[in-house]
Amino acid sequence: MLGSAAAAWAAAVSPANATIYEVNQTIGLGSVVGTITTDGATGTINPSNFVAWDLVLTGVGATTTITNNDPGAVAWGQGVDITADATNVSFNFSGDDGGFLVFQDGMGSGNKYWCVNSTNGACNNSESVVPQSFMDPSAQFAALTGNQVIASAAGAVPEPATWALMLVGFAGLGYASFRQSRTLRRLNLKRIVLAPPLTALSRSKARS
Repeated sequence: MLGSAAAAWAAAVSPANATIYEVNQTIGLGSVVGTITTDGATGTINPSNFVAWDLVLTGVGATTTITNNDPGAVAWGQGVDITADATNVSFNFSGDDGGFLVFQDGMGSGNKYWCVNSTNGACNNSESVVPQSFMDPSAQFAALTGNQVIASAAGAVPEPATWALMLVGFAGLGYASFRQSRTLRRLNLKRIVLAPPLTALSRSKARS
């Protein structure tokens, strides 16, 4: 599993223009959460452009953390399916070049890794999270297609479609608040109109 045919690159010191991306992937009943850092390269990138990572791998009944400071830390893979811009890192799960990307503690060991994969046999299915061994029940897999975002820059500005949805939501909340305010004013006005007048006699009785 995770054959050694592909080249591996050791993590380097983060350059000044490094870009930190946040990872929050759900894979089957598991997940990968944390950060990956590139050297700031954009366009088509490869594993050598990843200079740091800190990832929590969660499967069924097992969790482990892998970082670029682990003794066997490596980001490795092949192909041209990884792209990056200032906002996202994406992977083409439908690539036909056998591309894949693995973050792992112990290259080719079959243990402790996160893999995104197109058609290569190096990883099970399209995406894998393996907190222990790939043969352990804790390992989780998912089948994916197309070019999908796998990480987003910390504090990334929402895309126009996201802004539109947010504005619609804010408008809806504002209208609901306006309706509620008008309803309350009407109820208070009815209470004032329907309240019986306090005559001089009743005021006298009330004082006594």
